[in-house]
Amino acid sequence: MKFYYNKLVRDNIIGNIERKGHICEYRKLSNEEYRQELDKKLL
Repeated sequence: MKFYYNKLVRDNIIGNIERKGHICEYRKLSNEEYRQELDKKLL
């Protein structure tokens, strides 16, 4: 079963998921992408 979370995550969240034995795929956003996603989250 796969779960998809299209959201910003804080430090250690990925490590916590992987420690539980789950596989985690993620990517780091560029500064501009991060700003756009943060704006969406705050609105």
